[in-house]
Amino acid sequence: MSVAQRSELRLGGSEIPALLGLDPYVSAYALACRKLGVSGEPLPSPAALMGNRLQAVHAELVADAGYTVMPAPDDGIAHPELPWLVGHPDAFVVLGDQNYTERAPLELKLRGLAPSEQMRMRDTVQALVYAELCGSTQAMISELHGGYGGIVRDEWTVEHDPALFAMIVERCEEFLSLIRRGKCPAPDGSESARDAIRARFTGLGDKRVRLSRAGWEHLKKVRELDEMLAAAKVQRERYAQLVQDEMGDAVEAISPHDTLVARWKPVTSTRIDTTALKAQRPEIAEEYAKVTTTRRFEANP
Repeated sequence: MSVAQRSELRLGGSEIPALLGLDPYVSAYALACRKLGVSGEPLPSPAALMGNRLQAVHAELVADAGYTVMPAPDDGIAHPELPWLVGHPDAFVVLGDQNYTERAPLELKLRGLAPSEQMRMRDTVQALVYAELCGSTQAMISELHGGYGGIVRDEWTVEHDPALFAMIVERCEEFLSLIRRGKCPAPDGSESARDAIRARFTGLGDKRVRLSRAGWEHLKKVRELDEMLAAAKVQRERYAQLVQDEMGDAVEAISPHDTLVARWKPVTSTRIDTTALKAQRPEIAEEYAKVTTTRRFEANP
């Protein structure tokens, strides 16, 4: 990506939770890799595609609840003072009381399970950004999710918060400053960051690098934690064996307070004997063999 392209970078309201560390699926590092063009945009998930297809029905459910729902512009909305901030609200809704009403952004979310606190925080931040983007004093989130009672719709509003928005803007500008210099924020240990690093650096060839002082300290920390994990694994297995020895032939264990605390049941599994298959039917083994290449990190090679 050229310097000119970096200077024209934009952030969407749905991306901001990721750079704040509030998106359970996208890390700030992964978002930076996408912005820098070193990793591609992921294909929409089946859940995201289904959510888009059901938006019209979802909007009707909000209207059935007594709200006036209006379409949002297809080309999105740009912030009047922050050229890097853009957004695409799903719709608009009329909020207020008898004395005052206003048009507010409406986000329509589809969840397979009951909402988690992390997802609620992500959606709340996105709605707050959209409220500021649209010059509204509030925004609304409507969520459809599954549960034991079938499909349930929840809704909540997010109030205009200038102080919080100012903090978000500061974090966004710090993030953009890194990207414009061709850099990424530090990875956070998430699966998203791990996958982004592996996609960015394939490791082909036999290149060797001398670690910086900071990198050497990080590696020593990895070794230290590896030793702690190995010791903890041994201790965990020891205590598990003590419990198993006490359980004997029992398949369940209860606590002194009569609550179920452990199960130890026989489990039957079936696996392919690949060694025998290769020896007796090599053509079938070769036909269905799947070869993948990934990078394995060893702190103590």
